[in-house]
Amino acid sequence: EMIIDNDDTVWAITNGGMFSWKPGGSIEVYTQIDGMHRLRPTAIGYQSEANLIWLGYSDGRIQLFDPVSFSFTDITDISRNQNFTNKRINRILFEDNSVYVATEFGVVVFDTDRFLVLHSYVNLGRLPRGTTVTDITFSDEWIFVATPAGVARGSRNAGSLVVPENWDNSDGLGQFGNLDTTPRTIAWFDDRLYAGTSGANVQFIDGEWQQTTAFIGRVSQFNRSRTGNALTSVSPFGVTIRYIDAEPDAISLTDLNTPISSKLDDSNGDFRLFAGTSSNGILIFDSPTSQSDQLRPSGPESNFFTDIKSFDGSIIAGTTDASISGFAGYHIFRNGEWQSFGRNNTPALDDAQFQRAFRTTADPDFYYFGSWGRGVVRHDRQTDEITVFNHTNSELELVSGLSTFVVNTGLATDSRSNIWAVSWQAADNPLARYNSQTNEWVSFPYATATGIGNFYYNLFIDSFDQKWVTLQSTTTTGRGVLVLRVNADGTQSAVRLTTTPNEGNLPGDRVQTLVQDKRGEVWIGTNRGVARFLFPDRIIDGNVQDRQASFLINADTSATSPFLLRDVNATVLAVNAANQKWVGTAGDGLWLIDENGRNVLRHFTPQNSPLFSNTITGLHVDEQTGLVYIATSEGLQTYMDVATQGESRMSDLFVYPNPYSYNRNTGNVIIDGLTDDSLISIITVDGRLVSRFETRGGRAEWDVRDYNGDRVASGVYVIVATENNGSQRGVGKISVIR
Repeated sequence: EMIIDNDDTVWAITNGGMFSWKPGGSIEVYTQIDGMHRLRPTAIGYQSEANLIWLGYSDGRIQLFDPVSFSFTDITDISRNQNFTNKRINRILFEDNSVYVATEFGVVVFDTDRFLVLHSYVNLGRLPRGTTVTDITFSDEWIFVATPAGVARGSRNAGSLVVPENWDNSDGLGQFGNLDTTPRTIAWFDDRLYAGTSGANVQFIDGEWQQTTAFIGRVSQFNRSRTGNALTSVSPFGVTIRYIDAEPDAISLTDLNTPISSKLDDSNGDFRLFAGTSSNGILIFDSPTSQSDQLRPSGPESNFFTDIKSFDGSIIAGTTDASISGFAGYHIFRNGEWQSFGRNNTPALDDAQFQRAFRTTADPDFYYFGSWGRGVVRHDRQTDEITVFNHTNSELELVSGLSTFVVNTGLATDSRSNIWAVSWQAADNPLARYNSQTNEWVSFPYATATGIGNFYYNLFIDSFDQKWVTLQSTTTTGRGVLVLRVNADGTQSAVRLTTTPNEGNLPGDRVQTLVQDKRGEVWIGTNRGVARFLFPDRIIDGNVQDRQASFLINADTSATSPFLLRDVNATVLAVNAANQKWVGTAGDGLWLIDENGRNVLRHFTPQNSPLFSNTITGLHVDEQTGLVYIATSEGLQTYMDVATQGESRMSDLFVYPNPYSYNRNTGNVIIDGLTDDSLISIITVDGRLVSRFETRGGRAEWDVRDYNGDRVASGVYVIVATENNGSQRGVGKISVIR
């Protein structure tokens, strides 16, 4: 949905938040980081007298946004209502100095001066109490509301509409008129009531609903123009513009530009139509036959991200393995821009009916994307040429018993740039290797250690070229992980690890993520916690002790559990430049723990940070910049980590904030410009040692305290960093104000 404010700025709500555009200016994007309650507003309205934008959300929250001060104010009256479970806000309209809010349980009316609730209409005549209202419109005499049970009409001049009897459901069946299909949107225009329904477009004439051909396609949304002298309608086939006492204009938009919203600016006698589309942003028409511009915020085409990886400065990501409507493809971030490739914009993917891409990897020449049902895409890095591998042109095996379905649940690259792929529920050969230089595929059977009824699922390859293959049953029950080595002659050596103490000692049998850290340890995330293998190269050929995972020992001896992150549902792991571990979870937010897994350094949730969601679906750490790419169930965001890749040489250290004031600054001091392994000493100008600590990576933090944990005195402090082997030395200074 869109509105236009007094300053001619267009405001649009999307699945990714909100964006604005003023003619001649740039596009500005707003998300939770800027103060929005959630990413996906469900309604928007504009209070022109106060110059305020009203945003509604699925949980009933309302926010008032001031476009001058860029500030948000929350209104929680609807979200705090305990009488109804579903409080979603569907439409916001302004009439007679009041705000009418269509919700899942009726209509709530607010006063526009004090923003207080004036009325709640939850008994709409004979309709059940708390009936959903999807849209509202007004005539001089009536208020009309669209509900799944039909249209209800209330008199604006005959008593309180809180009273059910003051609503007219004239057919006696809880409907206004003889409407027998569900109205999705309604509009009073040119002395006539229109409704776009699930079956047809209709108009109310002489006490009856009659079909009308006044609009293109089945209308999903009506909108008044800026002056109110025209009515726009939106359907999958285009936008119709009706005028008072004039012929309508029809604008056809299909295929890539399916419209889902519209707003006509007809002020000052002008014509400018904004058509919001499903995948190409907003199209601007300066006449009914001429598109003049496109407004599309820079970013990927969907808010779904899985299996984010980085190769040579580019970032690639799948979208999802779930059956969802909308974008079906994958994302590539390169040269500072996001590009999305899917069936809606890539003929090769459309021809292959490609969908649900959720695994990624790369070799020096190609990106690879694995899908749920359509095999693997090979994407040329230079030319963007696409090849789709499936059971007809590769060794990827079909799901047992199906004739066309290739599910690629694991994808990884080994040290020789070979691509390894796992085919889910393959009958005989679940593992395949591809060499892009020779264009050859080779497949491998199940290893003997797999166990009866277990299937290969995800895949991770360590620095020893061992394949860590997670196992699941046909019902997706976790069955541990298989550590597999393919020998030079094609034979296989493998060991299966489970929660059994002498056979792996895993925290949980559902293994969901694996990563190798800078010391060569393999860390494993399960549905019941995180553990690590200190010597992964010994697992296959070693003894029972070598195959036992080590749980993370909590440094806090007063904690409830002696183990750190013992019961979190870990979905993804990542390692930063300081060898610290980021742990994404399902339902418990994002954690950062120290190198040895003993201390929690950060724990982000939507309650204590701008994190979009507690469910993390992907992580990637850019060691050079310190940026952490965080894929959540609500979208992608970045966090600036302290740890970065170390410099090759140290000289002058960059220390900030500088000066540091205990009254103004609340965080730590950042020390930048370090080599990978450094010993940092904080020294007074007269040579007294205040604090000393070791650090990894190119950036470190000092809490501005001494050895005893006390604040240091006001003064100038010298920071000396020495590389552990003594070959490099860096110096910086900082002023501290007590």
